[in-house]
Amino acid sequence: MPPTAAFGNTALQQSPSCHNGPQFFRFFLCGTPVSNALNLLVEGLKLLPGVGQKSATRMAFHLLQHDRAGAQQLAQALQDACSEVQHCQRCYTFTEDAICSTCLDSERDASLLCVVETPADQSAVERTGAYKGLYFVLMGKLSPLDGIGPKDIGLKNLFDRACDG
Repeated sequence: MPPTAAFGNTALQQSPSCHNGPQFFRFFLCGTPVSNALNLLVEGLKLLPGVGQKSATRMAFHLLQHDRAGAQQLAQALQDACSEVQHCQRCYTFTEDAICSTCLDSERDASLLCVVETPADQSAVERTGAYKGLYFVLMGKLSPLDGIGPKDIGLKNLFDRACDG
C-alpha cells in the first residue's frame, strides 16, 4: 500500500505507478488523480525554504480554492521579479537597474564597505538605519566541505571593489 498523508478531511496517497524521479510525486484525492498542474504547483512551492510536502499542498489548495486572484498576483509578481531583478554591477545586491540606489546614493560614506552574505542580510542591516556606508554582497559563503571556494562566491570581485574605493 502506498504511503498516505492527511490533508484536512482528505487523504493524499502517493501513486505506486509514478516514477518521474525523486522530485515528482503523483497524489490522489479520494481515488482521483490530481492534475499535473497542481502537482507542479506543489513542487514549486516546496522550493521555498522550510516548506515541505504538507505545507506546499495546503498552500496550493488554498490559493486555488479560496484566492485565485492572489494566486494570479503571486504568479505575476514572480514572473516580473525573475525578468526584471538583476544583480547590481557594483555591490551584487538585487536591483532593477544596472547600479542599485544604495551605490548611487551620494550621501553614503564610500570609505565604509559592509560585506554581507546575501541581499536579505543587506536588507536587514538597512532596516536598522544605523549603517550609512556601502555594501558588497557575496551571494554565498565559503564551504570547503561542499566544494564552495573563493571563486564561487566572488571574493575576487570583493577585492576589486575594496581597491576601487
